[in-house]
Amino acid sequence: MSKFRQFSKNLEFTDPNLEEGKSYSYKVSGVSTKGEGPFSTETNRLLTAPLTPSFNSILNMSSKGIWFKWGKVDTATHYVIYYLDSKTGSYSKIGTTTSPWTHFSIWTLNPDTAYFFKVTAVNSGGESGLSNSISGRTLPPPPTGVKAKTFNNIASIIEWNLLKDATSYNIYRALSLSGPYEIIEQKWGWTIYADTNLEKGTVYYYKISAVFRNTVEGEISTFATARN
Repeated sequence: MSKFRQFSKNLEFTDPNLEEGKSYSYKVSGVSTKGEGPFSTETNRLLTAPLTPSFNSILNMSSKGIWFKWGKVDTATHYVIYYLDSKTGSYSKIGTTTSPWTHFSIWTLNPDTAYFFKVTAVNSGGESGLSNSISGRTLPPPPTGVKAKTFNNIASIIEWNLLKDATSYNIYRALSLSGPYEIIEQKWGWTIYADTNLEKGTVYYYKISAVFRNTVEGEISTFATARN
């Protein structure tokens, strides 16, 4: 533990040489022309605000949410998350962790929208400065109304609702609900598709994604099934 001595003519003292994330305690002695008196009892240990966190990465994204993480700050008891408000041009508080977890998710965002986030660390000494920013763009929305049916035991007919601004669709198929799902058709231009490459007596699982701006694939839909 480091020590220092500082002189003051007042009955109060401000220490300007503190480091973030450190704890400090103090003792006081009186000084006169006859010398220095004994030390007082030690003050309670005072903790300074934590070091500023640093963002690491985005863990997952959907059409309505982003999940991200940052580096741990040793003296933090919890963290506060901020996002860039496009209306005000400044960062506004969006959430708080309830423990020193170093990850946060929010699932009430708009699809196909860019978001910017920063985080601060908090302890009994205060709140750190804002971290570096991390950005992510939510995925475009998935198609809705996906359904499948068998046609004369020779084909699966898959249909879904038209999705505004989609330029095409990708069709996925699997042999079980958990997958793996493989693309059987890319950049399909309609909202109905006939799958004829089937085996009799087999259940097939289908999912659909929409493609936007010709290259950006959106979130994959819920599944529909058909038995050949």
